Amino acid sequence: MLKFPKIIYFIRDGVPTDEEMKDAYRYGGGVVFRNASFVPAAGCLESCEGVAGSVPGRYAAKFPPAQEALSAYVKSLNIGEPEPVKYAGDPLVAKFNNQPVGEPEPVEPPAGKIGEKEPKPEPKTKVPEPKAEVKWKPNS
Repeated sequence: MLKFPKIIYFIRDGVPTDEEMKDAYRYGGGVVFRNASFVPAAGCLESCEGVAGSVPGRYAAKFPPAQEALSAYVKSLNIGEPEPVKYAGDPLVAKFNNQPVGEPEPVEPPAGKIGEKEPKPEPKTKVPEPKAEVKWKPNS
């Protein structure tokens, strides 16, 4: 099973802006945000499949852009083009898949009149009769 690629999206501040969030959303669920100003000049780099946003030079030199990483991931899936799904009698799906439209199957109307309520079934247990009214007695 292939794992979705990890994309590091570099930002300039501590919290991504709305525009950065919208841009990062395009890369799918494997996006993590990192503050570009905290990337050291030397040392280890966090591993990932692609980078995006305000990418520091060290990361840009070592890792591909996010779009290239995602394209390589899709190619590695080897799924090709999906075949159209065939639905008999559904004109909308047939039109979408460029299939001939057949006659739709007739639909039986529900029993009874429209808006008429079904009768309630008789209860299986009898409801006890109310007891005679008891007068209220104050605590004395």
